[in-house]
Amino acid sequence: MSLQALVKNSSEGIGQQVRIVWRVPGEWAFLKLFIPDAFRVQARTTSEELREIAREVARKLNRSKGPVAILLPLKGWSSLDKEGMPLYDPEADQAFIQELKVHLNTKIPIVELDLHLNTCEFAEETVNHFLKIYEEYKRGREKDP
Repeated sequence: MSLQALVKNSSEGIGQQVRIVWRVPGEWAFLKLFIPDAFRVQARTTSEELREIAREVARKLNRSKGPVAILLPLKGWSSLDKEGMPLYDPEADQAFIQELKVHLNTKIPIVELDLHLNTCEFAEETVNHFLKIYEEYKRGREKDP
């Protein structure tokens, strides 16, 4: 049995190192892009890509043997994914969350927090939830030595 506390983080972006950004590759032309300099491009994953990621996350979590919970920050998953930033897309984030809810075992709690991932408050919530499932884990081990 293993103990798992999971936090959704920055799968909203696909990073790519490029030498010259004179032209964005055609397959990325429809994506939200953040180009910090001539050597890097960050592209926002689409709602459909996030739904696919959610299905895979759910598939893996559903095989968990020990206590598990997933924490979802509702105000963004990275420094580029918050209000006013170039990769902010709450509709795409919601696509992930909704798809996860459809496919995740109902015994696995989903905790939605009205916080951004990169905040002290979110870190505190994560620690508190980890301690809660750790206590469940310890109780289970005491029953089954």
